[in-house]
Amino acid sequence: MVKLSPSGKRIAVVESSDQRRVIVMEGDKLLRSAALGTQKIRDLIWAGESNLLLNVARKIELNVTLSDSVAETTTMIMLPLDNKPIWALFERDKAIFAGVQGFYGFSGDGPRYGYFTAVSTSALPGIGIVIPDGQPALYRVDLATRETTIVDRPPGNNVRRDWLLSAQGEIRATLDYQAANGDWSIRNSAEKVLASGRSPDDGVKLISLGRNERSIAYRVRGEDGTRRLFELPLDGGPAVEPLGGEEAGSYISDVRSGELIGFTKEQDVVEDHFFDSQREKVVATVRKSFSGRSAELFDWSQRFDKLLFFTSGSQDAGSWWLVDSTARTASIVASAYPLEAADVGLVKTFRYRAADGLNLTGVLTLPPVGDAKNLPLIVLPHGTPSDRDFPIFHWWAQAFASRGYAVFQPNYRGSEAPSTVPRFADAGEWGRKVQTDISDGVAALASAGIVDQRRACIAGSDHGGYAALAGVTLQQGLYRCAISVGGFGDVDKLLRDAPRDAQGGGRLHREAQPARSRAGALISCRFGPPRRAGVPPGRSGPPRPCVRHSGPIGAAAGHRRCGARRPVRRPAGPTGRRRRPHRNRGGGPAHGDGPGTASGR
Repeated sequence: MVKLSPSGKRIAVVESSDQRRVIVMEGDKLLRSAALGTQKIRDLIWAGESNLLLNVARKIELNVTLSDSVAETTTMIMLPLDNKPIWALFERDKAIFAGVQGFYGFSGDGPRYGYFTAVSTSALPGIGIVIPDGQPALYRVDLATRETTIVDRPPGNNVRRDWLLSAQGEIRATLDYQAANGDWSIRNSAEKVLASGRSPDDGVKLISLGRNERSIAYRVRGEDGTRRLFELPLDGGPAVEPLGGEEAGSYISDVRSGELIGFTKEQDVVEDHFFDSQREKVVATVRKSFSGRSAELFDWSQRFDKLLFFTSGSQDAGSWWLVDSTARTASIVASAYPLEAADVGLVKTFRYRAADGLNLTGVLTLPPVGDAKNLPLIVLPHGTPSDRDFPIFHWWAQAFASRGYAVFQPNYRGSEAPSTVPRFADAGEWGRKVQTDISDGVAALASAGIVDQRRACIAGSDHGGYAALAGVTLQQGLYRCAISVGGFGDVDKLLRDAPRDAQGGGRLHREAQPARSRAGALISCRFGPPRRAGVPPGRSGPPRPCVRHSGPIGAAAGHRRCGARRPVRRPAGPTGRRRRPHRNRGGGPAHGDGPGTASGR
């Protein structure tokens, strides 16, 4: 991970080997270096030119009566560049539980203040420390004195609140969302309702201020899955659609003004676009110079004269380029992996049709040496059904390719895809058309002479692990083996454990519900026998031996192969996808995975 300071003169780099370290440079001069051990660094945020905020993930023991599990939380660590002591936000406030939940911008000169959300606790006599409702409140932190001040709280009654702030730190709008029924409302600072509705699948989100400080931008996901961006005047005038009804992969806002300045399009690759015509021209010119590989704008200076691009793909394991748009120069400042270009295989988009005629794509990674003919194949479906794979460097795919395998990452129906693929097309198709979309891609690769279909295996994590298990049970004889990393084999149990509320369980129930009758047949030795027709979930009788499958199965994350007594430890899963619902200025992905740690050059 690499970030530019507002002036563009200073660069912060997260370097990783056995341990993680943050290095801050100005030209060839080292300004500060800090070792953070094995802590995961999720993001870097410049607070002016002299301070750097580190978004760090930590694991904590939940020593409460209802749970003894371990949870991952995030905190913000302030790294001053004048060699003053490092300190963590809210470290003096014992009422704050589990660190920082979100970042909402800065205000004041320097800047002086930062705005963050956190969950507070209360002490009840005779009971101890309790978390009233678990909903975060908005706090202001004085970055000079470390003092915290509460700015606003959610209204209670299990209502989640989100905020939009001005550059002066004033609340411009709030979004209240009721998880129980999906009702939502947006109000301005005068408590006037600007918009309201119902979104059972948590489909409404405040994005930023609008294209000026007198408006706001919010996104609504419809019942058909389409996501529409609206810009609404704060005085209550009519809403407009800045993108003319078109969908965007993510939205870009400025961290200082809080205003909406651009968006991304996700087709075969991710492209950044800006409302300002000059910025749009600069970014398009740089992207064109990196043709043949993915080039994403990852950060930029306040004047937009220094740009940080992240490239990856064929013969590129991930490189951060510092582009000077005035001098028209570009230089590599860091790399994601210490690999030579010759060791990175070719990555490209492969187009094919499903059996029912639906046009689909996938990402094909080939070995770095040799001819692309009759290769053994690893099929690597992504983990989250709504994710989408892009032709970028994927470490797991490249690891297989380095051993002579072709690797195919299919974007089956239901993936976040262009408008030619219907949204929610995977509803009820787990183990059915989603599964045959994957195998149709294998057949298309074999027809093109690229792979030997008789030497194909399938591997994946989460839903990709489910697809791997289904590949050797529901499609016997197609794959030589299957590898499931944290995959689930019992959709009945998955649905029983998933909530039906508006916090995301609704979509899971819609997608997986019709697949229940087949799901239990995947790995019955671990999850119990398949359901019989007319038998309710959980009443299908005592366990029986494993069902038949057509190849050896490797499983990790507590999953057991038939007869095995020792669960396999779960390795770190692959992160080769881009899901960027919203980005701030140079903040990279505000949610989801982005390019990780770096090694300097």
